[in-house]
Amino acid sequence: MDIHFDAAGGLPIRLGDVLQTGLVVTDLQRSMEAYWKLLGIGPWKIYTYAPPMQARGEGLHHIQSRVENIEEVLAAFERLGIGVLMSGKFGEGEFYYLDTEPILGVVYEIFRRKSRPAPDGVYPPE
Repeated sequence: MDIHFDAAGGLPIRLGDVLQTGLVVTDLQRSMEAYWKLLGIGPWKIYTYAPPMQARGEGLHHIQSRVENIEEVLAAFERLGIGVLMSGKFGEGEFYYLDTEPILGVVYEIFRRKSRPAPDGVYPPE
C-alpha cells in the first residue's frame, strides 16, 4: 500500500499518546513474572478475549491510543484505504483494530472508553 504523506490530505492522523502495547505470548504467567521481576513493569490486568489470534505467534501484536472523536478518526483511516480488522465493545467503550500492518508492521488500535469492567485477574496479586 502506498500512502502519500502531505498536509493537504490531512496527514498525519494525530492519535495522541500510546496507552497500550499488546504482546502475544505462549506462557502468560511466565511473561508477566519476567516483565515484573526484570523491569518492574506491572501490575498486569488480565482480560480474556475471544477468539484467540494464533496466526502470528509470539511478539508485538498492536499499539493502542485513546481517541474521543472516534468516528472522525475511522473516517480518516478509511479515506486512506485502511479498514477495520476487528471491533467490539469493552465495558461501555468501543475499540477498533485497524489494518495498518502493511504500512506500520503492526496493528494499530483506537478506543473510546467510558468505563472499564473488572479484570479476570491481576499480577502480582494485590
